[in-house]
Order: sequence, then C-alpha cells, then structure tokens
Amino acid sequence: AALWGWDEAAQERLLRERFEPARLSVIVSDGRDVGIVQVSRAPGAIRLDNLLIDPAWQGRGLGSAILGELTAEAAATRAALTLSVLKPNPAKALYERMGFAVTGDDDYRYAMAYRPFVQTAGPQTPIDAVEAAFVTRLAGRVRPGAGDAVLLGEGSNNWVYRLGEGGGAVVVKLGKPHRARFAAREHAKEHWCAAAARAAGAQTPESLAAGDFEGRSYQVQAFSPGRPPRPEEQERAWEAMGGWARAFHAAPVAGWGPEMSGDGVFAGDWAAHLAYNIEALGPDDPLAGLGVLDPAASADLKRRFERLAAKPFKLGLSHGDLSMHNVLVDDETGEPLALIDWGSAGAFPVPHYDLNEIIRADRATGAQIDVFRRAYGLSDAAFAQVMADLPDLAALRDIDTLRWGLAHAPDHLDKLVAHARRALARLPPR
Repeated sequence: AALWGWDEAAQERLLRERFEPARLSVIVSDGRDVGIVQVSRAPGAIRLDNLLIDPAWQGRGLGSAILGELTAEAAATRAALTLSVLKPNPAKALYERMGFAVTGDDDYRYAMAYRPFVQTAGPQTPIDAVEAAFVTRLAGRVRPGAGDAVLLGEGSNNWVYRLGEGGGAVVVKLGKPHRARFAAREHAKEHWCAAAARAAGAQTPESLAAGDFEGRSYQVQAFSPGRPPRPEEQERAWEAMGGWARAFHAAPVAGWGPEMSGDGVFAGDWAAHLAYNIEALGPDDPLAGLGVLDPAASADLKRRFERLAAKPFKLGLSHGDLSMHNVLVDDETGEPLALIDWGSAGAFPVPHYDLNEIIRADRATGAQIDVFRRAYGLSDAAFAQVMADLPDLAALRDIDTLRWGLAHAPDHLDKLVAHARRALARLPPR
C-alpha cells in the first residue's frame, strides 16, 4: 500500500543494500542496549547509514553525542559527511541543528551533507569571479589588503568567506537572497551581540563591521583559528561554554526576544508575551482543533503560564545555539578558543533559555550539562530550581511557536504540532 509515496519494495531494497551487520555498533547507556548506529567510511568520505534509538531513550542527548563525534571526525579529517532521512522523519530537524543541509531528495528521502559554520581553513574552493571581486572590495573597506576571497562554507542564511592569512585574516558573511528582507537586522544583531559578549569577558571573534555594501547586507569579523572539538575534548568545551555563558548572560539588555530594534534593545516584551499566551488559552483556542489541547490541558497550561508570569526572571543576552559546532578549539591542544555564530541570540530568561535549547535539541549528555552548570557557577539548589522551571518554559516556547506557525508557516504545522505535543508530554505534575 502507498503511504505518502512509500514504495515498500524500494525501501526493502535500500535496506538490504545498506544493512551490513559487520559495521553495526550497539549504543549502550547505563548498561543497557538502547540503539544501533552504522557508519560507512571511505577515503575522504563518511556516511551515516543507520541511527536507531529506542524511543524510551530518545531526548537524552544520545543522538546528538553520536552526531557530534561524526561531525568532529569529518572536520578533523576534512571528510565529506553525508546521510539520508525519510521525509516525514522529525530527526531531520536534529540533523539541521547539528549543521547538516539538504543537498537533494527523491520521492521518499532527503539527502543531507554536513556543512559546518566553523571558520576552519579548508580546500581552496573556487568561487565566481564577480562574487570574489565583490567580497574582496567589501573586505578591503574594513581591512585594506585582506587578500583574495575563499568560500569557507554556507549556512541556511549566509555564505561565509575568508580573506587573508594569520592575524589579519577576516571572515565575511553575506546574506542569501531569500533572507534579503531580514539580513540587515540579523547582521546588526550579530555585530552588537559579539561586541557585548566580548565586553562581558566571553571569548568570541571580534565583529569588525556590519552594514550594507552595494545593496547587499554583510558582516565582517576577525577570523578565529581552530576546529570543532573531538569527542574526548567536548567536556572541556562545555566547561568553557559554561564560563562564557555566565559572562555574556550578565550583558545589559532591554526588552525581550530574538529581534533587536537598536543596540542592546530587543523588540519584544516578556510580560506581554506571557499575557498573550495566557489569554489565548480560551474556549475558542485553535490549538484544540489541532488536537494539541483539550480543556483540562488548557486549564493546566494556563496555571503554569500564570506561575511563570509571577516569577522574577532575569533577562540577559542568550546565545541560543550553544553546541559543539559553534565552539572552536586549538588544533594541537584541544583548548577551547572561541564561541561563534550569534545568529540565534536574543534577550531571554537566563540561564534558562540557553539551557532549555541545549536540552531541547539534545546537544549535550547529562554529564556534559552538569559540567556546563558547574562552570557557570550554579549550585545544586539553584540548578534544581532552574530545571524545575524548564518544562513550563519549554511548553511556552513551543506553544507560542505553534501559534505563530498557524499564521505564518502553515507548511510546517506538522512539525510544530509534534514539538508542542512533545513539550506537553514532558510536563511534570504540579
């Protein structure tokens, strides 16, 4: 039978082609077999063939830890890292958060490749001569004589170029056409956030300029040498990020949310955000029609949001994407050097927001989170209080995002509904 284009014979053939028991590794956690992983390796290439984790053990950082090891290996060996994922599989969002991008598709699957944001020198990737000349002219305004442009990589929103060598090298971010309406304020935000974090004592590359050049939005920053952490170096990286987070969380901000309207001033209002989400939990709530909330769940959620509204959260500068693909370490010693990419930053409750994003996206194991919070300076009692608030804050985040999606992203509703249901399922009794 056909299910969203599913071809049983084709899928069985694909499974037989890729299933090689000799390359299977069992995933063990707390002494129990909880999944399998299968990886193929060839010169210059790594392929993740299978990653299966028992549903009861999902959401504990196991998948992120395995992906972190593979991306670190790919970066260290300069190997291409690829995988494929079924189109309805929510794991696609995890892969994207870990730095993978879609490179193609067929009727059933997306092909994905790891395209890290990290600023490590790679092969001399040729770029269009007109584009190279434009980037060189732009960089020359900020740092004359920076040199020729080399494409380092690309993310979902920017192309990233490097110019120059040694201490004078710079990185140029250019917004992609589909982000033209937003790129200027995004680059301005990254520029301010990097400066504020550095002033607070966090290690992050200096942002040299942001603005508009010949009709295109850009950001220029100093190049930071280094590479992603290897698995055995990740604990030190989380320790460093804990100290850096404590520093930049203290940076003074006004307002709330991810949109910056002026230097250090964010466009939203925390109290109004909570009030809107409390008021929306009424008898005509469209989320009931989506099967996300029933009257009892709605009443419970309203009590939880009212409790959040009564708490005196501190709002501070949050990075929004603390993860292994956004930290650079010394090539030889593995010593953490810098935190990069402020594109997801904003003014949010601290340290709650960054911790919530780490846990929500399975970016760290429980042991790594413990290293992070100790380096941050959270006592056992303070950490317990933060963790007690996180489920309600996670529900607020995902319910609010779903409401936004109803109006602005109807094509993504299935994913947003799944996230909201997962957040509600994780709410402890109160």
